[in-house]
Amino acid sequence: MTVRKLEDDFHSLFEFAPLSIWEEDFSAIKSLFDDLRAQGVTSLETYMKAHPEIVDECMKRITVLRVNQETLRLFHARTQAELVENLSRIFRDEMRSRFENELLSLWEGKESWSGEIVNYTLTGEPLHIHLNLRILPEARQKWERVMVTLEDISRRRELENQVVQRTRQLQESLRFSEVVIELSPVAIAVTDAEDKIVIWNPEAQRLFGYTSEEAKGCHIDDLIVSPEYRAEAQQLSDRVRHGVSRLFTRRARKDGRW
Repeated sequence: MTVRKLEDDFHSLFEFAPLSIWEEDFSAIKSLFDDLRAQGVTSLETYMKAHPEIVDECMKRITVLRVNQETLRLFHARTQAELVENLSRIFRDEMRSRFENELLSLWEGKESWSGEIVNYTLTGEPLHIHLNLRILPEARQKWERVMVTLEDISRRRELENQVVQRTRQLQESLRFSEVVIELSPVAIAVTDAEDKIVIWNPEAQRLFGYTSEEAKGCHIDDLIVSPEYRAEAQQLSDRVRHGVSRLFTRRARKDGRW
């Protein structure tokens, strides 16, 4: 395989990869870090607290060398030039704190960083992004070639938020149901798939004489069904598993009375 063929293949892989890929130049950031170290700065975190403007300065020092087609599609840019001219619209708000972490990792000598960030399309929509950054081996001295990949996880985040919201709603409904059951003037027993009692409200305790501690975990038929009603109770259980059922019958109390 010729060198030209390898170059063409690499170009195609880069250009048409289904992942947003950026090749960037961080050499200006490396020069700034070297200057700070020469001035005696040992902790970038402490320095950033005293000079927060350094974060914006570092962001301005990033040079975008090239991006692929997926990047243009993701950020609604027609050309790389349009994308680069509007980086301030893409990297803003929540991005700042994440970029601080990225800078701290680079300052500490790490050659890669990954994390979740929020970017914005050129039309203003937020994008939840998983970012991976790596200084290429041949650029370790000056950081002139840094590969960055962005994975759009917005849909996953949306689904996660829906799950959290739905869980919260179910928890609220469950708490309301528990209050209703607890205060109900009607005896209520809730059983699991094996007909073992999981909820036994105060009125059930009063009516049948068993405390909640005594009732929970017991098979409901063993607790309140006398032998002569066992067949009927089994039929009732079978009907309940296939829907709601009503039945006027007799059940036994703890003291044996009906």
